[in-house]
Amino acid sequence: MIHEQQAARPDRQQAISALRHLTPTQHDAIVLAIYGGQTYKEVAATLRRSEDEVKAALRNGLGRMRARLLAADPGIAAV
Repeated sequence: MIHEQQAARPDRQQAISALRHLTPTQHDAIVLAIYGGQTYKEVAATLRRSEDEVKAALRNGLGRMRARLLAADPGIAAV
């Protein structure tokens, strides 16, 4: 079962491609929070935005990434 889940995950190049189609704020918020491990508060301070703006950027950006990844490879939906 774990092997099937790994096969259904987007690869690094797909994720990078999806990141490139986001707004700068969405991109930066995702990189800092997901890949950099920063909290909402830390991301907000780094980007000089409110925590609510950061939360919205993360939510909307991750939604856009998901839609793009699913369009490119519907098999990813299994995850």
